[in-house]
Amino acid sequence: MKLSIITVNYNNAAGLKKTLDSVAEQTWCGFEHVIIDGGSTDKFVDVIQTYADLYAERYPIKWISERDEGIFDAMNKGIKMVSGEYCLFLNSGDCLYSDTVLDELFRHDLVADIISSHAFYEKTATRSEKIMTAPPSVINTGVLPHQSTLIKRELFDRIHLYDTSYRFIADWLFFLEALTVCRCSYKQINMILSLCEQDGVSNNVENTDKMKVELDRGYREIVPMFANTVDVGNAYRSIVNSEKYIFFEKFSHTLLGRALWKMRKLMKQVGYYELKKSIKHQSFIRRLYKEDKLQKRQIEKEVYAINTKRFFDVESVEDIVCSVTSYGRRVKDALPYMLYSLLGQTMMPKKVVVYLDNDNWSDEKLPAILKHFQKIGVEFCYVEDIRSFKKLIPALQMYSNNPIVTLDDDFYYNPSIIEWLVKEYEASDKRTVIGSWANIPQKRNGKYLPYHEWMDCKYGNEQSEYALFAGNGTIYPPHIFDEEICNKDVFMNLCPTADDIWFWVMEKRLGIKTKLIKGAGFGLHRSINRVEEYDLTQKGTLFYQNVTQGKNDAQLRALIECYKLENIW
Repeated sequence: MKLSIITVNYNNAAGLKKTLDSVAEQTWCGFEHVIIDGGSTDKFVDVIQTYADLYAERYPIKWISERDEGIFDAMNKGIKMVSGEYCLFLNSGDCLYSDTVLDELFRHDLVADIISSHAFYEKTATRSEKIMTAPPSVINTGVLPHQSTLIKRELFDRIHLYDTSYRFIADWLFFLEALTVCRCSYKQINMILSLCEQDGVSNNVENTDKMKVELDRGYREIVPMFANTVDVGNAYRSIVNSEKYIFFEKFSHTLLGRALWKMRKLMKQVGYYELKKSIKHQSFIRRLYKEDKLQKRQIEKEVYAINTKRFFDVESVEDIVCSVTSYGRRVKDALPYMLYSLLGQTMMPKKVVVYLDNDNWSDEKLPAILKHFQKIGVEFCYVEDIRSFKKLIPALQMYSNNPIVTLDDDFYYNPSIIEWLVKEYEASDKRTVIGSWANIPQKRNGKYLPYHEWMDCKYGNEQSEYALFAGNGTIYPPHIFDEEICNKDVFMNLCPTADDIWFWVMEKRLGIKTKLIKGAGFGLHRSINRVEEYDLTQKGTLFYQNVTQGKNDAQLRALIECYKLENIW
């Protein structure tokens, strides 16, 4: 699908109908329409349902209605729901300029990251009509009319969603960061795409001073070179009027300039720039391999220099047991270095237990560095191969009276991770505490959304329900699960590669609450093998199988149906 039109609405059924009419009348239908309502109390449902029934065969209409934290929070919700290559934000009351305008637009070669055209603003009682013109080049971006600007969906993954801490200008700051900092490609289409109302919050004179404050803050955070000005036009005119810009603008119109531009287009067509990008990426990957290898050598020297026990019999407040598992080549390539990161913890666990499958491992088969860890207090247990579920289930059976901390084997952990977990655990009425990262499970119309549509934890709060993601440190209280947690026949059949989803389902069955540590987020732990982090096509990783290939969704759906979760929560 080429285009996703996102419409934000709140108590504006008449304006919504106007927008829906202009979308439904389009002669080109390669789009979907996503409507985000802020919990309206007027008849907006009847309006949406009418159009969804009438035009279902021409284009899909998706919608939700729930409270939000402002227009940019609502726009972010829309971004998470879309499936099109480009997003177009056409809010309630705004319209497409004519019934053929999308047909005309998509006759152009649309490949740029951001594509902007002109917007026509209607006359009001206090404002005359005007056309907001899309600037011709990136260097002269100014303020882009978001109602007439197409944004590649993947930009929001590559950069970030709209920053909801800005109430008025988050969209413009996103354009500023994308075009000046991230160097995204830009194209102007010389046509009017949208017909807009002038009654938005950014057009209210009472908000002018607030917008200037936000703009000044945005400059300081995103482009400090503009920090001393709050005038958008002056900031860009200072560039446009510079000697360098004037020189290159004139040069681009010379015979040599045009020849060089044609040569660049030819090189792009034959794949030169893609090849250059690929070579650069491979060079970056080789550098990561080299840096990680050097660090591992240094760690090995430090580990072999330790002659005293560092784990076993070390007192802790709650007799914490740290449970870890690994598999395959990661037993040698990752596990020893993860254990090294536990040596310098500000609070040590009473035990560190590593569970390996007994089909492939024994004390005799351990790599030499792991045998040394065995000497300084790490315990190794060899159990039935239940894949990644070895991270928790054997520990629950062996240490049922102890709080259990689970850690993945592929991170250098922050020196305070155990202390963070224990302190939050003690202050949380002994709930499950997630240390680094999580997702917020979501429903729509009574049914769980696919796993990849669950909200990022940074949008949550103390009342949010969190589901484990990637296992960057979690502490489980003793006796919180029932015997079903060990039902190997179910989890090995329905979710063999999704231990985190299994543990979440077991908690939801029993109404167990979880807590996320604020301030201990993603980025405080470093990947041991960084190639797996930067190259998500690595087929041996669970991330590739579960997220890149979408296996998490199938496994989640199977467990929800098996335990009828949608009926109990």
